[in-house]
Amino acid sequence: MLADDTFAQRYELESEAGRGGMGLVHRAIERGSGRALAIKVLRTPGVESRFTLEAEMLERLDHPAIVAYVGHGVTGSGDAYLAMAWLEGTSLAARLDDGPLSIADTLAVGVRLASALVHAHAHEIVHRDLKPSNVMLVDGVAAHATLIDFGIAKDTAVTHGLTETGQLIGTPGYMAPEQAMGDVAPTASMDLFGLGVVLYECLAGRPPFEGRQTMEVLAQLLLRDPPPLRDARSEVPERLDALVAALLEKEPAHRISDAARVEAELRAIAVAYATEDRAALAAVPGWMQRVETRATVAARPSRRGGARSRRKVWIAGGAVAVALGGTAAVMLALRDGGGGGDDQTVVEASSVRVTHVCQQEGGDACTRACAADDGVACRVVGREAYVGSPSNDAAQHAAIEILGKACRLGDAPACSLAGTWTRRHASHGDVHYGRDAWIALFDRGCALGDGTACALLAEHLLAETPPGKDRALELYLRGCELGNLAGCVHAADMLEHRAQPGDHDRATSLLGDACRRGYKRACRAPSP
Repeated sequence: MLADDTFAQRYELESEAGRGGMGLVHRAIERGSGRALAIKVLRTPGVESRFTLEAEMLERLDHPAIVAYVGHGVTGSGDAYLAMAWLEGTSLAARLDDGPLSIADTLAVGVRLASALVHAHAHEIVHRDLKPSNVMLVDGVAAHATLIDFGIAKDTAVTHGLTETGQLIGTPGYMAPEQAMGDVAPTASMDLFGLGVVLYECLAGRPPFEGRQTMEVLAQLLLRDPPPLRDARSEVPERLDALVAALLEKEPAHRISDAARVEAELRAIAVAYATEDRAALAAVPGWMQRVETRATVAARPSRRGGARSRRKVWIAGGAVAVALGGTAAVMLALRDGGGGGDDQTVVEASSVRVTHVCQQEGGDACTRACAADDGVACRVVGREAYVGSPSNDAAQHAAIEILGKACRLGDAPACSLAGTWTRRHASHGDVHYGRDAWIALFDRGCALGDGTACALLAEHLLAETPPGKDRALELYLRGCELGNLAGCVHAADMLEHRAQPGDHDRATSLLGDACRRGYKRACRAPSP
């Protein structure tokens, strides 16, 4: 990081080049080397932490398809800045204003972006805003597509930090459905959904989810499949059509989640297209068919005909409560019919994924299993009920009760879910919940061996006035013991600031252990 007195010595600002969500972008020249740079200067108060995080994440990345980091710090006037390589060319959004790309150029853009995502995901960074305006075609060449603007990117290795609960993080129409619902941990799958949207728009000349207002776009995103791509452009090879459809799966468990696999598939399609290998272009790999048809009607005659019911969308039906082993349950309805499917749900506030046989059986199998005191089944039912009723307080209360039952039955991730949502309602003034309720849920999850629950409770206690520092330190240490490596770093930071005898050595030990276990942010020496 450059101090303020070095900014003017190193950079000469030439002209304003654009305005972003957090500040201005200037074209600048680096004194000495003479190379052109883009310097983003923060002009929005209150987002300094986010701006600094963007710079730190970009500094970790080094890939030809990602804008290059040069430096960051503060200007002489005290404004934070981020210096990057200057990219001469046009944005993909501007290029699409002139119409769709050729299939060859679309594949070239796709390969570059998938390659960039492979690199970013390997460094535990999710971009979260993949869209045409964040893709530069350097020199106007599709094969030089470069990903820019990591302003809302997320470091998935960090389990604390900027609070985003209830916020819409991303761009409507390009974000994944689970991202639009909010309150879910960022995943590589979210970026791949965005890639699918970009590929669709490059080929069709229009995005798959459109509307005059934001809510209309979100409704399309959450509840409707995009128009069949080959209806918009019949010459799109079947194999490419299938890949885009697999990327646009609404349920993350049914979507491709490995950017390296997507890159390899796009490269294979590009070779087949360049060599006019029609057989290869029509040969949809078995793994892709499995993703595409996992929740489809068994005998769908054509992907181009009729409504497609590839996914389950759980909707809370009128907050109808039924007896469920002493707990209220929400009666759930399936939109578009929809059969079974080995649905996997990424659990909020936990790295654990839900996989339960009841999800394969469909119908009310999970409800029956929950009634029979199956904690994991209760978590499935409770989570789906909660996220399916975003504006129905009664339904959400019932869903939290189901998650509470799962927690009491010993399902630790359900405790974190119930605690997170209980605290959210309490913070919004919901009289049904108080501080003791969410603390008890996180405590239970921590006692059950969930390090994430320990760390979450510690973070929330520190956010109070006055902060519960002693209790938070205990929880971070416990979370560290249970494998929450971010908890190790937070505990080390607290020990460094407390500075009692032995704290420095203990902090050093915690950081060293977390670093050896692969947590990069721990690979530093504690403060002296």
